[in-house]
Amino acid sequence: MTTTSEEIVGFEDETAELMHQLVWGTKHLDVVALVGMPGIGKTTMAKRLYTHNDITSRFEVCSWCTISQVYNKRKTKLELLSNLVPPNENTRIRSNDELADELRRCLLRKRYFIVIDDLWSTDAWDDLKRCFPDNYSGSRIILTTRQDRVASYTKVFSAPHCLRLFTDEESWFLLQKNVFGEESSPPKLDVIGMQIAQYCGGLPLAIILVAGVLAKLDKDEVRWEEVAYDLSSCISGDKQKYMDIINLSLPNHLTNGFLYFGKHFEDEILVRELIQLWIAEEFAVGNQFKSAEDVAKDYVKELIDSNLVMVVRRNFFGEVKAIGMHDLLREFCLTRCKSYR
Repeated sequence: MTTTSEEIVGFEDETAELMHQLVWGTKHLDVVALVGMPGIGKTTMAKRLYTHNDITSRFEVCSWCTISQVYNKRKTKLELLSNLVPPNENTRIRSNDELADELRRCLLRKRYFIVIDDLWSTDAWDDLKRCFPDNYSGSRIILTTRQDRVASYTKVFSAPHCLRLFTDEESWFLLQKNVFGEESSPPKLDVIGMQIAQYCGGLPLAIILVAGVLAKLDKDEVRWEEVAYDLSSCISGDKQKYMDIINLSLPNHLTNGFLYFGKHFEDEILVRELIQLWIAEEFAVGNQFKSAEDVAKDYVKELIDSNLVMVVRRNFFGEVKAIGMHDLLREFCLTRCKSYR
């Protein structure tokens, strides 16, 4: 399961409602679709539910897979199986139908909890749903999607759950958590901080990106007022406002490397591979003080610290091994790349 630096705050009311559906609903297998625009927190909500004590104690087995726009049948089933059975060579050479049968056998006569993250098509659901037996034991599937038609198509008993935007209070709380951590924000920043949070339009991803900018600044009113002014200049309404916020949070010296990453890689990428590509493309150039590789490593760290990419995997020593990108940020990259043609 992908990990992110995103703070799981807000949505307490929606979490309680969803937990009730998952724990106390029908004994039949049920699908609960979380639907909403990119960056609204669908994956974060799914992660909160997936790791909730009431879920881990109730369900015998749990598994998570991420689909994305291009559905890879084998990869998805292998990802689901990897959380259920120890990996082996026989599993990896089996056909798609054999993998589907094995997955079904693993879930048969068990109360299971599955998360299918970022589902784009009804065809992908048609292929997957045959893997999930109804054991009449209260098994549950959570899926996230930005498309209403996909959410409606997957309905069994529960209606799709449309995630709302954050309230002003939730927005300010999330902003504080990402800028100050466990410390309290200085009272002098409360008014301007609330204003900045409101300018983010209630979208959690936008709030986290702006927090990445604020975290690097001096904690004084003048610098925060400059950020508020920049945000107030963003185009109001719909996706363009959030694209403008991404643009504000992207440091100029990281632009080329960031756009390259988003354009060429839909899924995660190994950090060592990305560094080699950046050096080859001369996005990362050494100097008298640092090698090109060290410069590239600094760029990766800066992108992570700015919440522009997320950590997917770490190695045994805690070093970042692979990173990924949110859909809305990838859309930003593709839009910017098209504008350069």
